[in-house]
Amino acid sequence: GKPLERYKVNVMDSSGVVHFNGYAIGGTVTNGTTMLTLPLHLRPLQTCRFVCANNTTAPCTVNVNVDGTMAIYNATGVTFVALDGVAYQTAG
Repeated sequence: GKPLERYKVNVMDSSGVVHFNGYAIGGTVTNGTTMLTLPLHLRPLQTCRFVCANNTTAPCTVNVNVDGTMAIYNATGVTFVALDGVAYQTAG
C-alpha cells in the first residue's frame, strides 16, 4: 500500500541533529509500513525508536533505521501520526 505522507524535516542543526515536525497522513498503514526513506546525509548512527501520538488512543512506534527507512509499528487504525519530537544524531 501507499505509505503515510506529508511531513517536514527541519534542516540538520549545527551539531548534526535532524529534527522532524508536523505529521504524516494518508496512505495505507500496516505494522511495519515504511513511511519514507531518508537520503544518506540524514540517516541516524543507530536505529532510533520513538513513541508517537496519532489519531487513536494508543501511541504507535516509529523506527528510524540506519538504512534510512522510517517504519511505523503498533499502527492499527492509524490515519495520521505526529512526528514532533522525532530527533536524532546523523551518521554524516
